[in-house]
Parts: sequence; structure tokens; C-alpha cells
Amino acid sequence: MESKEKKDRLLAAKKTQNDIIKKYNLKLLKIIRNGPRFFVAKCQKGQHTVIFKICLYTDKVDPRTNHGIKREALTLKFFHTHPPELFRQATPKILEHNFAGRTWYIREYLDGEPQNVKDSNFVFTTDFFSKKSADWIANFFHKLHYTSHRFPSKQKAIYAKHTMETNIMLIGWYKVGGYFNFPQAAEKIKYFLFKHESLFDTYQNVLTHYEPYASHFFKYNDDDFYLIDWENVDWGNPAHDISIIWNRAFTRPEWQKFLLKQFMKHISFEKDFKDLFSVELVLQGVSNIDYFNQTRHPAEKPIKKKAIAFYRNNVVKAINGKLDIFKK
Repeated sequence: MESKEKKDRLLAAKKTQNDIIKKYNLKLLKIIRNGPRFFVAKCQKGQHTVIFKICLYTDKVDPRTNHGIKREALTLKFFHTHPPELFRQATPKILEHNFAGRTWYIREYLDGEPQNVKDSNFVFTTDFFSKKSADWIANFFHKLHYTSHRFPSKQKAIYAKHTMETNIMLIGWYKVGGYFNFPQAAEKIKYFLFKHESLFDTYQNVLTHYEPYASHFFKYNDDDFYLIDWENVDWGNPAHDISIIWNRAFTRPEWQKFLLKQFMKHISFEKDFKDLFSVELVLQGVSNIDYFNQTRHPAEKPIKKKAIAFYRNNVVKAINGKLDIFKK
């Protein structure tokens, strides 16, 4: 049962929502999400369709969500007022916002074809895997990394770094040993990660979307894309985003190979990048095995065994220095 305090806070959030809807003449078309942390709705504003997103709790009660939505809005505002043009083409424009007390924003609605299957965060549509999409992804994330080095100090200050120690703390180590059929699996994986801690932490220096999932890509004009949901944007390493997409393309080995080849054209620190990519495959591999062991999603259950085998194989190869994905 909800406490009176929680009910009062949610009522206050509802009042703020209604006040904003009235002030900006929004017509509610569809509620996309209502809780537990924020409310998101598709609305009509005059002749335009927009997205309205608001935290359900104030920054004193839920500082993390408020900061995330503020960071998302500030990032999108920066993209739409600075080069390159690609960022303006690929991301939604912030129209209105508030960062005091309860964070909210109104942004443009981007009309494109979702690239996920049956609302899955994990499974991309078959049409997503083309040479043009690989080129687009390699170019977009290269420009994101290159441009972020040139951000003004004020913009850089809104982002945080995710250290190896933080990543290791997020893993449920009590379960890891059961995912692998060799002795002391958890200890060996942890040893591998700590061995690369200095390299990993040193390279937390490029802007990273952090969640380039299938559900966040929308296709338009054949093979151009929108990338939405920048709430978790932060400093990360150059291998993070590209390895997430690569990992989710495990049913498409030729596309994986081409994507990596295209992205590597922009990399001047090849050895370090390969080591970072290996670390990401271990971190994400353990997490993805855990995810697929639990998923009941209709688009994910048919590929569950293949996914777990793929991620397990990469983790084992990476910690033993036998990863062969970079062979030409």
C-alpha cells in the first residue's frame, strides 16, 4: 500500500503535469510511460506533435532522475546549437524546459520507423542490418567522440565518469560462477577486469549515449536514423556504445564484422581500443547472460540459447586473450 507521503507527492506531480499541459496548450494523445520515475506522453501542440517528459518526484526526493532528464535536455540543446549538422538531424529539439524543483521538458516528436521488434530493447528489425546503417553508426559515434573533446568547460561539467570500480560493483557476483563451466569463473573474470582498470578509467573521456538500444533507433529516409533517449548520456570509453550495438547484432556476424571495420577507420589507438572492446564484451557479456536467463519477452525467448552461448563464448575468449573478432 502506498504511503500518504508518496500519494501526496504523486498528486503534486499530477497537478504540475496538468498546469504545464494547460499553460502550453498541449493535447494528450498517448501516455507512453507513467512511472515509476517519470511520466512521458505524446501530445499535440498546435500543428505539431511533441513529447512531454516530467519527473514524478522533485530533485530533493529523486535527484538522480531529475539530473538525468536535465542532462538529457542540456545535451540536446547543445546538439541543436553547435556543429556538426548531423546531431541536429539525428536528435530531437528541446522546445521548453524547467530544471528547478521538478525537471521537465517538451521536445519535438520524431516520426520514424522503430528499429526494435515487439517493443524489445534488445532485438533489432531485420531491415536494420545494412551497410548504410553500419556506415551511419560508425560516422555518428565517431563524430560524437571527436566533438565532445571540444565541448566548452561548462558543458563538460554536467557529465560524470563511470569507473571500473563502479562497473564491478554493479555485477551480481554471487550468480556469475553459475554462468560458466570452469573453476573460479567469477574470480578469473574479476581479475581480468581489475587488470584493465587503469586503461578503462583513463579512457573515460568521450561523450557516450550509454544505451544505443534497438528501441532508441528510428529509421527515416531509407537509411538515416534518429537516436532518442539521452537520459543516461555521460563520459565513457570509445568502445562502449559501438560494442553495445555489436553485441546486439550477434545473429548477424557479417554485419558485426563490417560495423567494426568501418568504426576502426576512425581509431588511431588500435591496441588500446581492442583492449577496451574486450573489456566491454566481458562487462556486457556477464550482464547480457543474466538478462537472457530471466527474459520472457516474446521476441527474445526464441534466441535465448543462442544469445547466452554467444556472450559466454566471448567472455571466455576475452579473459583468456583469445578473442578473434579483429582478424581481417
